[in-house]
Amino acid sequence: MKRNLKTCFFLIPLVMILAAAFVAPAFGATPISPQEKKLIPLAKKEGSVTFLQTSFNSPTIRRMRAAFTKHYGLGSGFKLNTIQKGTGPTVSQARQEIRANKFSFDAVAVASAGFFIGAARAGAFLPLDSGQLKNHEENAKARGVFYDYPHFIAPFSYTFQPVWNSGCPGVGDLKVNSYSDILDNPKLKGKVLVSDVTKSTSYSLTTIGLMENGFDVHGMWKKLKA
Repeated sequence: MKRNLKTCFFLIPLVMILAAAFVAPAFGATPISPQEKKLIPLAKKEGSVTFLQTSFNSPTIRRMRAAFTKHYGLGSGFKLNTIQKGTGPTVSQARQEIRANKFSFDAVAVASAGFFIGAARAGAFLPLDSGQLKNHEENAKARGVFYDYPHFIAPFSYTFQPVWNSGCPGVGDLKVNSYSDILDNPKLKGKVLVSDVTKSTSYSLTTIGLMENGFDVHGMWKKLKA
């Protein structure tokens, strides 16, 4: 469904305000802010929202949908739809739709600071009036979380973790608490697969973050190659 510019950019702050509370810790205990109370009847009238994102798979979305509609009393008929893509395709779709002024989504979440900076400078977002940001702003600033209120926020974060099949020979008792547990484990020599950093913005940002925090990424590549 294609939405005009006015409708889309009205809904982006609506959804992001609700989402900010939704992803907060102790979700069930998060009080509904005065701003959200004003938006709830508008959300009911709209009837649905489509979320373009990279992080949440179908089982997670099902739980989010149930909790979201219950918390805000949106009713069983309200639909929380999602479009899940990789980081690059998500940014590409969002940029194309913003330029074309035709939209298939109402809100977007993606690990791409450049996209949000550019969209904000282009005036793509209405000012966000969040009643929940005050509950998280101190932690966000202390941890260096990137956001530019009232243009956009960072309502959640994620990191990559190693995964393995415990049924494979020699790794049934494997415990991984750090990268060294992988790099220095002889059982894993020649058995580790690492994604191509150049093919993903998320991987690239994660790698840069590791380097900025003193992790020897170049040494890691050498050990993996050995």
